[in-house]
Amino acid sequence: MSVQDDFLKLVKDNKYIFKEITDKAGESEKSVHNMFKRRSVRCDVLEKLLAVIGKELQIVDKKKNKQ
Repeated sequence: MSVQDDFLKLVKDNKYIFKEITDKAGESEKSVHNMFKRRSVRCDVLEKLLAVIGKELQIVDKKKNKQ
C-alpha cells in the first residue's frame, strides 16, 4: 500500500471530504488528485493534508521497531 492509498483510506474511513481537506491545506484539489494519480505526492503537500485531519508524517528507525 502506498502513502497515497493510506491517506485516501484515512479520508474514506473518517468520512472526510477531499475537497475540504485540500482547501484547508491551501492546495488545489485538481493538482493534489494529479499528484496522487501519478503517485508523486510531495512531502510538503502531504504534511499539509495530514495536518488538516490531525495526523502527521513521521520517519521511524526500522531497527528500533523490530524489537
